[in-house]
Amino acid sequence: MSSTRLATAVGLLIVLAIIVGLYMQQAPRPAPSRSRTEQLAATQRQARENPQLEQQESSLHNLTTILDEACALGMVLPDETACPRATGPSPALAPKRAEPTGTLNAGQVVNISAR
Repeated sequence: MSSTRLATAVGLLIVLAIIVGLYMQQAPRPAPSRSRTEQLAATQRQARENPQLEQQESSLHNLTTILDEACALGMVLPDETACPRATGPSPALAPKRAEPTGTLNAGQVVNISAR
């Protein structure tokens, strides 16, 4: 290989190395990963919260809970009268209703107007 060809090849490699170096400076850096301690703390916190969330999820299928939440939002049954609530349900002002029993399954429709 002649010296001019060798110089050209080395020059091109240097230019290529400069271009790659400039590109790598602009490349996004990966986010710093959590430490093992932080990951363990997060896992333990989630393990403590999980039973509460499971209980809350199961209560959402309970007809009493559904009606209580609807009442707290101001929804009423057809035979009831709405009453204003400042900070939540007041036993003295709340309409009287029989306590429903049972649970709801996904997709189940209940006619609450008969209650």
